[in-house]
Amino acid sequence: MKYGILSALLAMTTVLCAVPASAQRSRADARILAEHPFIPSTLVGLPFSTRDYDMHIDLGAAYFKFQGLSNDEKAVLAQQGIDEEMVFGMFQLAFTTQQPIWKGIALRANLRGFALSGATPGAILGQGADFGFEVGGGPSFQILQTNRVAIGTGLDVNYGRGYRVTPGPVLEEAAEKINQAAATGQPPLSGLNQVSTAKLLERTSSLYVRPRLGMAVGFASWVGMHTELMYAFSDSEGQRSGRGTSHSVQYGLGMSFNFDALGAYLPLGLNLAYRLEKELTGNKDLFHRYEFGIHYASTKHFILGLALEGSVGTVAL
Repeated sequence: MKYGILSALLAMTTVLCAVPASAQRSRADARILAEHPFIPSTLVGLPFSTRDYDMHIDLGAAYFKFQGLSNDEKAVLAQQGIDEEMVFGMFQLAFTTQQPIWKGIALRANLRGFALSGATPGAILGQGADFGFEVGGGPSFQILQTNRVAIGTGLDVNYGRGYRVTPGPVLEEAAEKINQAAATGQPPLSGLNQVSTAKLLERTSSLYVRPRLGMAVGFASWVGMHTELMYAFSDSEGQRSGRGTSHSVQYGLGMSFNFDALGAYLPLGLNLAYRLEKELTGNKDLFHRYEFGIHYASTKHFILGLALEGSVGTVAL
């Protein structure tokens, strides 16, 4: 079994806004444990059934490298025009809202658009570009909330549509047609006229089901911990790749800090978070994701912040 290493550094801007109402506590009041107002994380969800609006803009790059390949495998990659090291650029825009409806029950809705494109010749030929969207949501339930501990659960059901542009197969077919035209003495353009561009674009559709369980603990007015366990199921079907299902588990752990609790009024917050993602079927890929975020934290109206995320993982070939 051969493995590759994937690492990514993403610069992410996170904006969260809340609109207090007379019949609903402000978002800050609803997420306070032990006098600590928790700073939300992009990797680990908070178990509070409170009113939230948020937007995430993710910009970054991903680096992929094959390791442990034999000389024959390297030769096959070279014939396909694919490098052992590939770089991708990515963009993601996501909107999420959560609205309380009755006694610890809230409804979540989310919309996410994404694009991933090869930035090196090998990545462009082997992967090309992926782009698409995901939309859905579901209920969120507050199981328990005391002065120091909050436990909540939820379920998201999302539908996604994706498109993959892969020029490699089309270029290989074009080269083969040109060679055939040259061997038969025909003009080169006659071979290109017969190339099928249907291989260039593949459409996929996916259904995602993600039940989750989360807990937050307030230790002091300036620090708290939040953790989340999630199971993810997906059922995907592509025009050429066929239909398949996947199962994975994700575990996240985060630390939330508020600097204004240390004396002087300084409305800044800090996030440190980690998430483990493990595929249970197929190649059983494994990813470790890390987050460092700093935020301006107005406890009554909104949070504006910048987060950096890193990812390291193993991908079975």
